[in-house]
Amino acid sequence: RHTRCSRGWSSDVCSSDLMGNICNLTQDPEDLLPYMKILIPAIKNSLFDSIPEVRASASKALGKLSKGLGLANSIELLEWLNMNLHRKDLAPSERSGAAQGLSEVVSTHGDNFFSNQCKEIITLARSKEIGLRESYRNVMAYLPTSFSGFVDYLLVMLPIMIEGLADESEEVRKVSMRNVKICIQQYGKRASELLCKPILAMMFDKDSRVRMSSSILMYQLVKEMENDIIKSQPKYINMQMKYSILSGMFILKFDSIDKVQIQASQIWKSLVDAPVHILRMIIETLIRMVFDLIQSKHEELQDMGLACMRGLVEKFGERIVNESLDIFESYLEQATDQHQTSGINRVILNMAGAASHRLLLQIKTRLTAIADPFLVNDDDEIRQYAVKVFTTLFKRLGDSNYTQNTLDVAFL
Repeated sequence: RHTRCSRGWSSDVCSSDLMGNICNLTQDPEDLLPYMKILIPAIKNSLFDSIPEVRASASKALGKLSKGLGLANSIELLEWLNMNLHRKDLAPSERSGAAQGLSEVVSTHGDNFFSNQCKEIITLARSKEIGLRESYRNVMAYLPTSFSGFVDYLLVMLPIMIEGLADESEEVRKVSMRNVKICIQQYGKRASELLCKPILAMMFDKDSRVRMSSSILMYQLVKEMENDIIKSQPKYINMQMKYSILSGMFILKFDSIDKVQIQASQIWKSLVDAPVHILRMIIETLIRMVFDLIQSKHEELQDMGLACMRGLVEKFGERIVNESLDIFESYLEQATDQHQTSGINRVILNMAGAASHRLLLQIKTRLTAIADPFLVNDDDEIRQYAVKVFTTLFKRLGDSNYTQNTLDVAFL
């Protein structure tokens, strides 16, 4: 304590700490009320200090003071904090102080109060006003460290934090990125699965900025988990999550947006030394995720899934391609609607177009066997894809005997 108070600014820190400790020791709120006119202005002043350590200490003191006063006597304090977070002329240090103060106050009155306040914070973090979005996303940045039970709110709060990565405001995007990084630092090892699920989902968001940021965040989470996904027996996540993360990283290499593609390729290379071995291990999960993308309503995601399949066919040879065809054939057997059937035919067409001449000779019979039944399908789109599979094979192989024989069989 002595060394801390020997610095010029640290007397303010020590004063805030002292006030907080006094409030902690007070059993009856009535004992504090006579001193509010002295304590509150001093803490408020420190809360807006330009030095982060002073603001942090003041916010802690404010939380302890609010706890000592009780919720009924803290309403005015909450209103003051919210009023400041609504101000348009707030300096960055003041916004940070008010956000940190509010996070401490809402965290000190139990789970029910915290839950209700989170709903209000989420609503304001999605406001049409940029200033409010920035202010209340700043509040979110402090909640993981101020509320001991925040881990129970990760599934609700994390997607809200991540969606801010697509905001039109650069400042909102920055604070949203910081929010998720703080969660990763706090819970990367303690709640790995809870963090992985929403970040993985956002890696395939319709907004390319979210995909880019989410891939970076996933990489940081993997590092926080001590590169768990490349270990034979992961410590912090289950095997299926390991396969899903690796699959997601691989698929993003085929994003149509160059920045996302380059970032994902760098991450993949830094994590994976033996890509063929890894791909054979994750192939079922990878194909399932690719198939989901191809059926997406967003064109960029569809293109990514199809590009990934082309990449597999072009670079990884017969064994992986045949395993992929096995999986797609099983999907066809289980297909329940035309959308799924159309998606599989699009994949087959892509494979026919991407395979090398040598590989095409090896898989041509399987491709035609899959596409043949759909030449007479009731759906125009599915029929067209099936026809294109045949015409692509005929053009690329240039074998008139094969073409004639195949047509003879098809017309029987």
